[in-house]
Amino acid sequence: MMCYKDMTFCSAVCNNKDCSRQFTKEQSEGAKRWWSHDPENVPVAFSDFSDTCEEYDQPVRRLATERDAARVAKLEATVRVKPLVFTLCHCNKNRMEWRSDQYVIEWTHASACYSYCFGTEQLGWETNFDIAAKALVKYHEKRNRKKLKCL
Repeated sequence: MMCYKDMTFCSAVCNNKDCSRQFTKEQSEGAKRWWSHDPENVPVAFSDFSDTCEEYDQPVRRLATERDAARVAKLEATVRVKPLVFTLCHCNKNRMEWRSDQYVIEWTHASACYSYCFGTEQLGWETNFDIAAKALVKYHEKRNRKKLKCL
């Protein structure tokens, strides 16, 4: 198919203003003049050359105000933070066990403390369930490099 200037223009958003493949306003006006019988349907070929172009200059996203930056940071934090949910799986007078997908918190009457484990590996123990759960969250964040919150 015949296209404007018999070339393919780059569709990537780029800061390099000297690129010959960039489709500028001047190029757009020239294409409309060239295809004057139907200027709204000008045949122009586009492709994204950003992966192979040595002169590709990716634009930096700038935020208008500090308030916008804070709003975006809060939104990104809520998207990334997933809950670590413990479910009570076993309960009697001698033993209680809470499980998440990878972790276990167990209380036994004999020890009167909450031990916390990753699979079968015991990581530590605490006198309070909440502290044991927070210790597991810290362990998970360090191990997986992902933020969590504990429910």
